[in-house]
This record gives sequence, C-alpha cells and structure tokens, in this order.
Amino acid sequence: MAKIEETLKDILDIIWGTEPKKRLKGERVPYTLSDTYKKRARDKRGRYKGDDKSTKDVNEAWIGGKAPKKKV
Repeated sequence: MAKIEETLKDILDIIWGTEPKKRLKGERVPYTLSDTYKKRARDKRGRYKGDDKSTKDVNEAWIGGKAPKKKV
C-alpha cells in the first residue's frame, strides 16, 4: 500500500510540479474570486446590497468592489 501511495505522489509531483497540500478534515479551502467571475454582495438577511453612490471608486453591490463589464 505504501508503494502505491509513493507512486501516486510521484505522478502528482510530475503533473503539478509539487505535492498537493494536505487538508485537515473539515478545513475549508480559501475561496477567491477571479476577474472573470463576479458575484453580487449580500447583506445579513441574504438580500442583495446596493451601491453607495457617494463612493466613486468602489462598488459595494459587488464582491471585490467592481461590477462586471456589460455584454453588448
């Protein structure tokens, strides 16, 4: 069994370049939003937040502070 695990680790090292990080049971993976995927911000009740018009550089209605580009 140990030989199989060692071989699997070698294969994963070849594919990804490094050994994958082991997670503890119940540990959550940190979730980051990329620029291609945007998600609406919600309040404590689960409803959508609105944008505060007094802040020109940040859009509070979207996680990350920027709204996605509109499709034409």
